[in-house]
Formats: sequence, C-alpha cells, structure tokens
Amino acid sequence: MQLDTCSLLERLNVSHCTRLTDASLNGLADSKAVAYGRLWDLDISDLGPGFTGAGLSALLIEWTRTQRYVDVIPAPSTWEEDAPGYRLNISYNDKILAEHLLGLVALPGMPCVQFGQFLADDCSKMAAPLILGTYSLNVLGEVANSGSFDQLQTLDLRRCFAASTQESLEKNEAALARIIRGTGGRLKRLLIDDGCAGADVVEAIASKGSQLEELSICDCRGVSDAGLQALAAACKQLTRLYVGGDSRCLDTV
Repeated sequence: MQLDTCSLLERLNVSHCTRLTDASLNGLADSKAVAYGRLWDLDISDLGPGFTGAGLSALLIEWTRTQRYVDVIPAPSTWEEDAPGYRLNISYNDKILAEHLLGLVALPGMPCVQFGQFLADDCSKMAAPLILGTYSLNVLGEVANSGSFDQLQTLDLRRCFAASTQESLEKNEAALARIIRGTGGRLKRLLIDDGCAGADVVEAIASKGSQLEELSICDCRGVSDAGLQALAAACKQLTRLYVGGDSRCLDTV
C-alpha cells in the first residue's frame, strides 16, 4: 500500500485487514500526510500476523516529531469540535509491546501528541511494564505524564491488565491509577476491567472523572460500597455505569 504521496490524508481505517504488514505502516510514517501534520485518525485494530508493531513504532515517532511544528501546521480541519485531538485505535493486536509506544514519550520541554481518543482493548503486552535492566517502566504512564492525555476524552484499556497473582494485581492497579491521574480531567468515556478497580484506581477515577459520561469497571469484584459512593459523588455526569459482569458485553452496546 503506497501511502507516502497521500499528502492530504487525515483519516485512515485499515482495521481487520489481516494481510497488511509492517511495510504499510512504515510507508505511512514516511508519508507527507504525517510530515505535514495532517493525519490525526488511525485505526489499525485487529490486523494479521504480518503486523508486528514495528511499523506502529516508526509512525508514533514521526507523530511526536511533527508536534514541534505545531505553530506552523494548522490543526486538521475535520477534527470534531467536541473531541479535538488525535485518535488511535490499536485494539486486538497482541503483538504490540510497550516498547512500540516509546515514540510517544516526549522529551522534557518538547511538545507532545495530544490525544482525544486512545483505544487499546485486548493489548495486554502493550500494558506490561518495559524492563530496562533492573528498572521497570510503565510506558503508557509515561505517555500520560508527558502531556499526551491532557485533552483525552475516550480511554479504552479493557483486557489489558489481567493478573494471575495478588502481587501482579497490585502492580497493575498502581500502573492503571498512574495512567488515569495523567489525564487532564476531560475524560468522558473510560473502559477498564480485569479486576483492576481497587481503591487506588477508584480514587484516581474520582479525581479525574468530573466529566465522565460512561464508565466501565466490569469484572472488578474489589469495588466496595465506599468506592461506588466516591464515584457517584465525583462523577455526576454519568449516564452509563458498568460494574459487574464481563466487559465483552460492551462490544455490542
């Protein structure tokens, strides 16, 4: 797929294209649409075995690099007025690793990609910590803390934080709470599950959820009466709240 000459491309949806490979995204990373800061909506959910995540890594590096020219590159004209920002859907890609998101971590003092929607359902390897020697790095937490989630309105991290032991559950809860606290308080839709809505996560949601309209903490059996009361008191704009059951039911909602 030759995309390097599509200089006006703003949206690209290649979801379920199981024959696409990393080569297509590598070409997209070198495209004029990315270099000119026009491409803002990318859906690469549920790709096939030829996609390893390496192509995504190259694209995200270019997305971040072009932000330094934000003063001379106008925002894409088709951004929705009520949900401005980049939209990335990488759901159902089990080959995407935490290291593939490193390109989104902006250096101190440098502009970063501003996301409006970040969708990563069933990307458990992406949410796993990146081990650097003796240091464990929560990459998505670093992305949030670098400012990329300041304008975020939709965050989908379902099936990303499954834990097999109490220790791993506590680590996952801490990682998820850090990501949520790194958002800018504009969240309208937050979808998480896997039992990771403990007290720390509930507190993080309450602190950033004043604009939430939809919240899923399905399969989070650790949610207490006090937790629900805290969410109800802080998230007064809620119209949809899912606590029990399986988050897969939301796929058909």
